[in-house]
Amino acid sequence: MEVIKINHKFKTTALVLVLAAAACSPNPSLDSGSNIRPLEEVYTSGAPEMTEITSSEAVLLFDSNRPLACSVIYGETTSYGLIAVDQDMVSGAHSEHHPILMGLEPDTKYHYRLQGTAADGTIYISEDMTFRTPAQEEDTEVNLASLEAGGSIKDVSSNFGGAANDETWGANSAIDGNRASAWSSDGDGDEAFIEFQLAHAAHLHAVEVWTRTMSNKTAQI
Repeated sequence: MEVIKINHKFKTTALVLVLAAAACSPNPSLDSGSNIRPLEEVYTSGAPEMTEITSSEAVLLFDSNRPLACSVIYGETTSYGLIAVDQDMVSGAHSEHHPILMGLEPDTKYHYRLQGTAADGTIYISEDMTFRTPAQEEDTEVNLASLEAGGSIKDVSSNFGGAANDETWGANSAIDGNRASAWSSDGDGDEAFIEFQLAHAAHLHAVEVWTRTMSNKTAQI
């Protein structure tokens, strides 16, 4: 049996999970009132950027010059119909945003619009933007650490909030194959670790670790 152990190398304190959406209205307009403003007023270094586009997922990156609670609405038409929000462990609004758009179809054009709410109630909205997903590619690689492939958690130092391995922020979130979920330790800093076990012995040709930081640039592997 193959066992792999990954250790944190950071200092952290207790964290708080907040799932924050932006406007209550699904389709606000710049004509709705004086508290509806163009998103470009809070651009830090440019317009939102759609990145890591696959045939089924994409990640929207955007930095704002004031803290916002953000969401992105998206769909195959300007009626949208789907929504993704920042899933972050920092409390309140923040300036670095990375909502993950899930459930996309291959080789499809998508419309999307970013919306953000400031603490004073001002709502910032972008213009409609588009991107296209690539065609479906045959997946020849197998993630041996995934739950689907029979991987499992052998040991973990802690889970945020005392969660079980199969709960939100639990250790299973590190190997569930879903980029929208993640494992977090419960404030044990440089002593934090996660250890997982493969279903069988194997020759590994690559090891990939995806991690993210909070808005204060801490709590990162």
